[in-house]
Amino acid sequence: MKVFLFSTALFILFAGDCIGQKPVPKNNQGWTAVYANDENGVASSGSLQSLIEGLRKGYSLKIGWSWTRRIGDSTVTLEHFAEPIFISIIQEKNVSAIIDPHPLLKNYINIDQQVFDNPANIWQCVLTTTGSFNAMVYNRTSGEVVRNWPQKHKMVWYLEYP
Repeated sequence: MKVFLFSTALFILFAGDCIGQKPVPKNNQGWTAVYANDENGVASSGSLQSLIEGLRKGYSLKIGWSWTRRIGDSTVTLEHFAEPIFISIIQEKNVSAIIDPHPLLKNYINIDQQVFDNPANIWQCVLTTTGSFNAMVYNRTSGEVVRNWPQKHKMVWYLEYP
């Protein structure tokens, strides 16, 4: 069974392209990239079984997801990392995770616009090892759905080893 190292220094380097890099062998400590899937849920590195086993042992989970798009004459890459608030192992072969709701930003790409958008709206999503990523924007007071935003993303699944 392959296990991978993910120290704080590697986290900073790995965050530069969280999906394009292969996990690094680990020494059983800290955050470790144990599984990665492409936007179609195809494994690109690591072991889904290692992820499931680690979750059953109670290790903390963090998920990184990213996309790269052509916008005008530029290539833009956006990466996010979050720790889920709810995790499911489904049929012994997939993992589903829900992240905390949070306020939307005015712009996720432009560093000069990293400010909160409409304070009435909040964003939350569920991510799965199949590559599915269902984002939901809803009104925090009424609960009304403002936008149901299903997507597919590359993801890296990290466990924190003691």
